[in-house]
Amino acid sequence: AARAQIIQCRALASLGQSQQSISAGAEARRIFHEAGDLAGEAGALHSMAEVPINQGDLAKAKELYEHALDIARKIGDKRAAARELGNIGLIFVQEGDLATGEKMYAEALANFRDIGDKHGMSVVIGNTGEIRQAEGRLEDAAAEYRDALMLAREVGHRSSEAIDLQLIGDVLADQGELNGA
Repeated sequence: AARAQIIQCRALASLGQSQQSISAGAEARRIFHEAGDLAGEAGALHSMAEVPINQGDLAKAKELYEHALDIARKIGDKRAAARELGNIGLIFVQEGDLATGEKMYAEALANFRDIGDKHGMSVVIGNTGEIRQAEGRLEDAAAEYRDALMLAREVGHRSSEAIDLQLIGDVLADQGELNGA
């Protein structure tokens, strides 16, 4: 029942039905909590963060991700911890705090490396490239994007590959190399 509530929470969030999504997520969290399923509870918190993200309430989303991160660390779930660290990092970057965002990404990357999750590594490395690009460090950004692309290709993640190629093209265009873009 709780997993169905999480699916409903995500679906309703994507449809813009915020209040119903929050209710479904809260119900899932309650069920998982009562069952002592901390991983499920963390997953519910993660899903519940979609609503404030969609509404632009970064502080509320960060609070939910941080709570999910605390649980992931408590139970030793490095994949969930890495996911939450990456999401928290994205929020810091969106808020303009590139340094803290980068710290979150570095910790997420270490967790993804520890568990051998190359797709997760690819996403975080690409996000780090976006920080480099925002800082005007275009060569470093391109290097990060190429590393992310290599990993995305290695695991066959086509959508990540497409994003990385687009980002490399953006850097080339920023550098005035329109033929390579």
